[in-house]
Amino acid sequence: MATYHLSVKAGKNANSSGSRGASHYAYINRDGKYKRADIEKIESGNLPSWAKDAKHFWKSADKNERMNGRVYTELEISLPRELTQEQREELVSQFVEKTLGKNFTYSYAIHNPLARDGEQNPHVHLMFSERKLDGIDRDEAQHFKRYNSKNPELGGAGKDRYFNARNFVSEVRVSWANTANDYMESIGLDSRIDHRSYQKIGTEIQSQNFRADYISHDKYLISENINEIRRQNGETIIEKPSEVLKVLTSTQSFFTIRELDRFLEAHTDGQEQYLKAREAVLTCPEMAVLYGKDSVV
Repeated sequence: MATYHLSVKAGKNANSSGSRGASHYAYINRDGKYKRADIEKIESGNLPSWAKDAKHFWKSADKNERMNGRVYTELEISLPRELTQEQREELVSQFVEKTLGKNFTYSYAIHNPLARDGEQNPHVHLMFSERKLDGIDRDEAQHFKRYNSKNPELGGAGKDRYFNARNFVSEVRVSWANTANDYMESIGLDSRIDHRSYQKIGTEIQSQNFRADYISHDKYLISENINEIRRQNGETIIEKPSEVLKVLTSTQSFFTIRELDRFLEAHTDGQEQYLKAREAVLTCPEMAVLYGKDSVV
């Protein structure tokens, strides 16, 4: 069953090192000290004419963006496990084109490490500059200067404030769900993802999809205590196990035992609570188990 996760993160030059964009570009591309064997695809696009390559662009962004300015915005998105590597790449390419078009410089990397359940965990890191390419030929230093609305050719490339607006997060979540679902339908897959919050689905289980701000490399500042939210969710599931069914059947009518276990592992705090929650769900009156080739629920 395809799962939904999309988080929006901001990379700002908040200290004197001024290497936020370059460091994160190296991280998602697994360069140097970040080298790992989980990378599937690397791509950058919409580079301004002065940039030799993406590495050069992000180094220049670090150097020329103002202190505490946003160097990049990042979307971290889970990709459906049901897709092949080639299909994942095609889906990401479609989404990038739909979201950024030809107007914004971007770099992305698709990673596919093993998850805690021993299966693949494909996801994409998409980082992009909010500075819009407007067709004016600027040099490297001018590109990152303040935009001049009266005489655009005298200022830098303007930042699109939409990416920093409250509605961007909600709208890009819907856009990703629609793009992924349309793609899976086009290739004949029955799986779907649901961008709606747990609250809108109508369950008492709390969301664990938090917005975070970039600190360094793969570390992000998250104000919520995730373990406490998991513990509360575990208590809810033990008391009201049918809440799990609301979530797992929001996009399809059946799910496997493995998918149930994966959900419970992510929404409980520790082995003891997980086992209690699993027993509660498997024995609740609303549960009907169909014993077939793969023992699907």
